[in-house]
Amino acid sequence: GLREKPVADDFEGLVFYEVFFMLTNIREESTELLFVGNHAGSIVESAFSKKVKQDETSVVLKGVVSRKKQLLPALMTAMQQ
Repeated sequence: GLREKPVADDFEGLVFYEVFFMLTNIREESTELLFVGNHAGSIVESAFSKKVKQDETSVVLKGVVSRKKQLLPALMTAMQQ
């Protein structure tokens, strides 16, 4: 029969993902970070202290221009929390 709500076993084996895409404007020294995925918004909130609404899929990060020095360390720290 059909259940109205899934149980934990229904999610076994599923892969959860997040995708981040960085659009950097060197002249303005900022990045528009596009994101999608199960926890992407909350990861961005934690990494950059930005409030992300449920339907948002991007944020502007002023002063963030380096993928290796600024973006990835912040995202990785947020994902490990």
